Amino acid sequence: MNDSSRLCFVIMPFATEGPSAKVWSAVICETVFAPDSSLSKRYRCVRADEILGSRPIMEDVRQYIAEADLVIADLTASNANVYYELGIAQELNKPCVIIAHEDEKIPFDVSHLRYIRYTTETAGLSKLAVELEATIDVMLKEDLERDFGIERIMKLERERVALTKRREQLQLEYISTPDFVAAQYGDIAKVGLLRLHPGRELTHIGEPFQGSYYSFLKDTHEYGRGSDISFRDGYLQVGFAGWDYGYFLELGDVPFSNLMDCGAEPPNWLDRQLAEAWRYLFEHVPPTDEDTVRANQAGAHNLTVGEAVLKDRCTPTVRHSYLLRSISYRDWDILIAFQVAAQLPDRSLVLAWRLVKTFPVPKG
Repeated sequence: MNDSSRLCFVIMPFATEGPSAKVWSAVICETVFAPDSSLSKRYRCVRADEILGSRPIMEDVRQYIAEADLVIADLTASNANVYYELGIAQELNKPCVIIAHEDEKIPFDVSHLRYIRYTTETAGLSKLAVELEATIDVMLKEDLERDFGIERIMKLERERVALTKRREQLQLEYISTPDFVAAQYGDIAKVGLLRLHPGRELTHIGEPFQGSYYSFLKDTHEYGRGSDISFRDGYLQVGFAGWDYGYFLELGDVPFSNLMDCGAEPPNWLDRQLAEAWRYLFEHVPPTDEDTVRANQAGAHNLTVGEAVLKDRCTPTVRHSYLLRSISYRDWDILIAFQVAAQLPDRSLVLAWRLVKTFPVPKG
């Protein structure tokens, strides 16, 4: 069997609108298996509604799955036929690439399988196309290692490297700050800009890349290297693992330039109801025993200080400014001032921030 005779069978709901319809048209037909794409030279791509004939459709579906060299299954919309056909493919031990919209709840019985999450805005569909291409290329490489030898493997490796570079470029674009936002803070010294996405993750063949977490001191979005802030479920959050905890104090519609010279003494422009909470963020000493730490973590949900409430999560408001105390045991203890500079059309946030104070590293 030569490459052009390979069959990719696509399992998904037959819809003219919604996520699956966009994936079929924009990602599968117009990008991954477009006539001029490298994968279209290796696979012919078929969906069940394209099969012509007089037999019952499920007979054709079973035959196509049995003959398929690759199966792509979209679990979006919890379509019973899709799960049934995926079961057939799994039973026949067919190589499967499983995808699902980011809002889709995957049933427990298949939640252990590896699958790719996607969104339907233009950038989200582009990222899905990259991940599908990369995943299929890896599967094809595994076939070639078994069937063809080193020459094909080397060729595929070059393609993998090119796809990796493309993925890295997409990642940079994913977290880059728009020029129009940067221009608003260009005259302010020692200001950082970061972009947070609302709880999404880019995944590329088992290598996680999170755009919803950030570490100020390490300047990275990579989760697992110590994160100070995240944007998930509509909230900015702090404190994610172990003994770590922290607090947000919302300052209101305060110019970011007011935060350039902050000290423990509340400034004159500060709402007097926030004064005691302001001092608390500068003067709080993290405990060293676990019981007190756990109590602080629980109390961080709503900690009343004077006439204000400190929280470990807050709803971001564009142009509002905040103080954030992030306490990471054995790593760092920092106080950050930031302003929500903008919310972009893809719902991501751009924050302008500066490091206000570093405290002794807490030991536990």
